[in-house]
Amino acid sequence: MERKKCYRRDLPHLLPNDEPYFITFRLAHTLPRKILEERARKVQKGVVGMSFTQLDSYLDQGYGSLWLKEPAIAEVVKEALHYRDGKEYELHAYTIMPNHVHMVITLGNQLNLFDVLQSLKRHTARQCNKILARSGAFWQHESYDHVIRDGEFGRIIFYILRNPVKAGLVSTFKEWPYSYVSPELDGFDETESEQTHFSHL
Repeated sequence: MERKKCYRRDLPHLLPNDEPYFITFRLAHTLPRKILEERARKVQKGVVGMSFTQLDSYLDQGYGSLWLKEPAIAEVVKEALHYRDGKEYELHAYTIMPNHVHMVITLGNQLNLFDVLQSLKRHTARQCNKILARSGAFWQHESYDHVIRDGEFGRIIFYILRNPVKAGLVSTFKEWPYSYVSPELDGFDETESEQTHFSHL
């Protein structure tokens, strides 16, 4: 196993290079102030803030900017995600939601997750701001990352591909134009149990 690196902003992050990551990053100003203040109070007290599912539920309510709903903006992010596939990471799956992005990747050797995400977000922010004729923060600085453990891979792929369905944007995941699953993960069927997807991996 590659040596685990760690960085800290609001929270600590372990960064192994030989395990897949589930990553979520969101547009700036996409959570209500009261939620952010509550989260900050919990962190100050040493209490874990809101769970990922709570965070994602708030994001799915569509608070704040929804720039990723615009095809030209979503295409910038889509192209950037695919451009890095095979260079900086192996891209397993993603879903681009109206105000956030879910992705599952495995990092390339010797690369740092923080650096890869910063580069991706910096490039897409610059391109998207140009299209929107605006300046200022595009992405929220902090991202959510989770090292995928044995038995979680298929469940997480299922979760992110089903996100547009859960949010009421489409009736089946295949209708959403900004989702992707690697051809190597052939056979995904959203009617199956979450627990059975890709159980061979």
